[in-house]
Formats: sequence, structure tokens, C-alpha cells
Amino acid sequence: MFELGGDGRVKELADRHGCLVVAPFSPDFLFSEKPFESLLAGIERCYDIDRSRVYVLGHSMGAMATAALA
Repeated sequence: MFELGGDGRVKELADRHGCLVVAPFSPDFLFSEKPFESLLAGIERCYDIDRSRVYVLGHSMGAMATAALA
């Protein structure tokens, strides 16, 4: 995912704006929101995140998972 977005642009923008970018590789997100909630809980154990500012995007199968979460 990091190389896909304009030859590393996703990581570049995240670094510039102080964002945390996570790119899990799992088909589990297609079938249930529980794996996503588990992922967020794991991130929260390591980082102070604001759940009101969590954004999800995807490409190909990730786009289908994004739509399923929406």
C-alpha cells in the first residue's frame, strides 16, 4: 500500500502531517467489523489515537473491505 499511493506518497504525506498509517494484509475485514475493532484496540495500546479521526481507504480487495466497514 505504501508504494502504491504515488510511489511512496502515502508515507510521505503521513510523515509530513504526523499521521499514523497502518496497512494490514487480511481478508478478515471483508466479513466482519470485529477484526477492525481488534486492530484499533491493538493500535491504541501503542499509540494515543483519536477514534473520531480514523480514516479507512483501500485499493482492490482493500476497497471492498473499506466498503464493507462503511
